[in-house]
Amino acid sequence: MKVTPYLTSAGDCAEAMTYYESALGGKLSMVMTFVDIMGEGAPEDLGDKMAHMTLELSDGSQLFASDVFEEVEYKGVEGVAMSVTCADAADAERLFGVMSEGGTVTMPLSKTDWAALFGMCRDQFGVGWMIDADAG
Repeated sequence: MKVTPYLTSAGDCAEAMTYYESALGGKLSMVMTFVDIMGEGAPEDLGDKMAHMTLELSDGSQLFASDVFEEVEYKGVEGVAMSVTCADAADAERLFGVMSEGGTVTMPLSKTDWAALFGMCRDQFGVGWMIDADAG
């Protein structure tokens, strides 16, 4: 079994995934708008929005995302956080700095009983991140 996070956005999916591509060191492998999938039948307000994006990460895992399909009020990403274990403290500090820039730090990156470093933030796109470096 494989579990893959699938984020949704309210129109800024392409911007967010390009940001994550740079921050996480991955490569976007699939980018499809609603027009790409539905052709001329795509609703006018969804046409150029992202129907699906795939970010391939260096460890073989993936991150999927799209803009919302429904015409309902989007409430953002709630009740879930992306957890990233970094190889070392320097990488954790770099990633925490990138993900918290323009967002909100909910727990500063610091030493804990379970990790050399651990911190939590919400990025500029409203996605929660839990970032740590193994105690080794």
